[in-house]
Amino acid sequence: TSLDTDGAIELYRRFGPRLEAIYREVGWANDEFDTRLREAVDHLLEVAAPDGQIEVEQRALVYAFAEDRFENLTVAQKHFLRMGPRNVAAVQAKLRELRDGMGWPAPVPAVVTAELEQTTASELAAEPLVADASPAVPSDPEIAQTGAVENP
Repeated sequence: TSLDTDGAIELYRRFGPRLEAIYREVGWANDEFDTRLREAVDHLLEVAAPDGQIEVEQRALVYAFAEDRFENLTVAQKHFLRMGPRNVAAVQAKLRELRDGMGWPAPVPAVVTAELEQTTASELAAEPLVADASPAVPSDPEIAQTGAVENP
């Protein structure tokens, strides 16, 4: 969260053409780096930051989220959640700042289930499908000194 957003955007705009060329050289000729980066940012912003710690349970040799709503997320989103609720909210706030600074529009949440298709537009507006973690996260002196982060 200490990333200099304006500086990062400036560097990205400066080196963007080179990044695009390298992206194509490594085999992604049918895709644009800028598009994939924007999609990756939006993908992490789709994660609803939990209010507290997330319960995990051991399944065979690995741990899994006890709640299906977390276990059914993509691998990237599950790794993101393992940072802990405060860190997820802080990183999402920075990702929103970067997205806004780049001029990328926020994606429109897709309505994908029959149950949600029956929902009226005013109901959807009253209850957002994507979590908003924009508020600034207060600094924690202990974390600043030790570098310790929350992990479920």
